[in-house]
Amino acid sequence: MNVETSLSGQKAPDTAKPPSPYLDYLDLFRGVAILFVVMIHSGNAVLLRGVSGLEEGYSSVRTLVHIASHDATVYFALISGILYAYRLHRKPHGPFLRSRVEFVWLPFALVSTGLTILFLAQDYLRTGLVPPTTDAVGEIAFNVFMGEAWNTLWYIPVIMILYVISPVLLRIVTQKSLFVLALVLMILPLFISRTDTEVTPAMVTFFGGVYVVGLVIGRDPNASVELFSRRKYEVAALALLAAAAIIFIDITGVGEFGPMIPRESAFYVLRLSLAALMLVALMKTSASMSQTTKGFLKKVAAYSFGIYFLHGPLLRPIAKLVGQFVPESNPAWALLLAVIAAFLIALAVSYLVVAAIKLVTGSYSKYVIGS
Repeated sequence: MNVETSLSGQKAPDTAKPPSPYLDYLDLFRGVAILFVVMIHSGNAVLLRGVSGLEEGYSSVRTLVHIASHDATVYFALISGILYAYRLHRKPHGPFLRSRVEFVWLPFALVSTGLTILFLAQDYLRTGLVPPTTDAVGEIAFNVFMGEAWNTLWYIPVIMILYVISPVLLRIVTQKSLFVLALVLMILPLFISRTDTEVTPAMVTFFGGVYVVGLVIGRDPNASVELFSRRKYEVAALALLAAAAIIFIDITGVGEFGPMIPRESAFYVLRLSLAALMLVALMKTSASMSQTTKGFLKKVAAYSFGIYFLHGPLLRPIAKLVGQFVPESNPAWALLLAVIAAFLIALAVSYLVVAAIKLVTGSYSKYVIGS
């Protein structure tokens, strides 16, 4: 997801000074974000599909992996909000949406269509039955609009909805008379939790709250990150409290309260707290960061959209492969090593496939793989 893969909208009141063209630390954060996205899906793939015989109930490994990376997509929604308020809102909303369709939704639609056709072909090879054309077309259309071709693709329909309503959300953030409404939108994810991998009003509400937080930060990103820096100990304490709450919830098995899932509420706090701390760290160390580290993060950031599309389907066989090396007793150390191995392999293979597609398609790659 390149920096431009983040938002736009109608002209909103310019309350901040004209932005500089590039935020180095935000680009680095985008590279970090895709690493965490691949990590959570690697952990889930290994623990849910790659290793057999895992006991039901509390798992310290699962909790550790989730604290590190569950809901990592929050980081991308936050980046999108920051960029929209920072500079993308200055573009006319129509052309912005057209660019989002071309460079976000179109690659997503192509990937979704390809995966759906692959699954239909697998069904045919298994059963020998050819589905009616209307059923096949209907399944492709459903997957394209609802992100159901693979369980990692739901984010694109959600962010597309937020792209459409971005001018309204920014207006809420910039109007003093609407301050309370903006606050409500940011707090709502504490009480209306995201659903699993389905595009639902609850999912849009949850990530809409993240997006609005990004809009607030994006009105003056540098000042916001400096504020986080001055309050870094308080933010770190908040992150630790959220992590402790997640451990408690996992051990005790606290359930849902209507639309509210306490575990997801804690993750909302944890992700935003860690995002603030990472932005501070990246802003402060960007200039002194080694060229190797910076080059790696920027390259991964440039390929992040393609990696996002590809890593999910690739992880299933990878998880089964590394799961074979876990001893039957499933010790925690072996499970962690398996997750790390799946993460590294999925990241490397996804990166190489994106690089190959870019090599073959050239400047058209942004329409094919979004990178």
